[in-house]
Amino acid sequence: MIKLCLTILNLIVLSSYLFAQNNLPFTPARSEDIQYIDISASELFPQIKKFILEKTDSSALFKGGYGYVVVESIRFRDYRTQRINSLSALGDRKNADTMMTYTIHLASYALLDRVEAIAFNGDYYPPFYTFVENRLVLLYDETFRWLKGGRADAFSAASKEKLRELIRPLLIKALEEDFVFFHPLDPRLHFTLSKKQRATMSEEEILINVALTLDGVWFISKLTNGEVLIDKPRAYIVQTF
Repeated sequence: MIKLCLTILNLIVLSSYLFAQNNLPFTPARSEDIQYIDISASELFPQIKKFILEKTDSSALFKGGYGYVVVESIRFRDYRTQRINSLSALGDRKNADTMMTYTIHLASYALLDRVEAIAFNGDYYPPFYTFVENRLVLLYDETFRWLKGGRADAFSAASKEKLRELIRPLLIKALEEDFVFFHPLDPRLHFTLSKKQRATMSEEEILINVALTLDGVWFISKLTNGEVLIDKPRAYIVQTF
């Protein structure tokens, strides 16, 4: 009789637990896979393609296969207020004609799991990636990031490793002894690493130093009439080697 009562009690407790789990206001967070997506039919594709073609002509490093492209800061018009809820591509423009804004730029930072590397580069893993003109493009979504709480484990270990494997060959040139490191905010700040210095550094430490090697950004506004406005700040680095 006692065993029967305990069995019934256990079933009641288990049923209560399962009911609570199924009716939680928030489901427990889980890691998501970083996903490949096809954007060939999207609003972003034509401008990313133009950006890549232009930067291929202007940057010898990028033309040689070094680095990749990042698309981020995507904002859409809030139809309740009829304005973009952040600064648009053209500075202080916040009028009803602007439908969306976003940023495209070259990148050469390595995606690492080490906290100090993320703090140094200010980088984090994107939820999506794609290829345009055979170049890797990372697509960042701020909404997704905030929904996941900015957690370091927001993405699965396997998908992060896969993305790192896609990026590493694009930065491998930095492991060559004659590679020149640049800082885009001051073209006078350039240097090479000696053989002795490289011997004391890990591959990750070397790749952290290439985070700011490529320079090139477009701020883009798409208007409701279909017009696309592009702001191209002056490049700080002109690489001809």
